[in-house]
Amino acid sequence: MPAGWRISAALEIAPKAPVVRVQRLRLAGEVPMALEDSWIPAGRFPGLKEHDLSGSLYALMRDAYEAAPVRAIERLEPVLARTHEARALDVPARSPLMLVERTAYAADGTPVVEFAHDRYRGDRARFVVRVSPDVLAHA
Repeated sequence: MPAGWRISAALEIAPKAPVVRVQRLRLAGEVPMALEDSWIPAGRFPGLKEHDLSGSLYALMRDAYEAAPVRAIERLEPVLARTHEARALDVPARSPLMLVERTAYAADGTPVVEFAHDRYRGDRARFVVRVSPDVLAHA
């Protein structure tokens, strides 16, 4: 699909450049835990949609394309479940979710390999943020 302005800006690609959108429901056993919505630049990962996308996208990027992400920036924001998200996650509408917006970068630092909006159940997810001294020194 062609990238909209927000996706193209996040991925650092031209407006309307082709992207592969991967939407997945992630489970823990049989329990729905998260809705993943990722956009990946098609030019950097030709034929991506022909692969099995049920496992780790990052492992696939590493093994098939030698372009695994090495760093990411994530923004966390509490949101309420919209009707379709609540139905998919098996929670009441307007239940608390944690939106994680992620931009992942390849080893060379320039090309962005993924832009994602993931929604995690607020009653089942836990996040740990680790801050190192060198990150604090540049803040």
